[in-house]
Amino acid sequence: MSRIYRAVLSAAIIAVLAACGEDGDDPVVPPDGPGTFAVGHRTFTAVDAARDNRSLLVDLWYPVDAAGRFTGTLPKRSKPYTRTA
Repeated sequence: MSRIYRAVLSAAIIAVLAACGEDGDDPVVPPDGPGTFAVGHRTFTAVDAARDNRSLLVDLWYPVDAAGRFTGTLPKRSKPYTRTA
């Protein structure tokens, strides 16, 4: 490896590490309160039986009306995903 290549690579690594360590000047400010639209929320665990019963925790957020009923449109059902080798 040439000295110039190593010097450039070292400088790039130092620059990346220095940028990762900086605190942002603009802190994240949470909203003052809930928005004007109602939102429903469900949490469930999906299990993939084809992959040794792996589980995936899912948080689902969706639009609802004032009474808490779903107001969006659902996609057409499709065939379940099947894994091929």
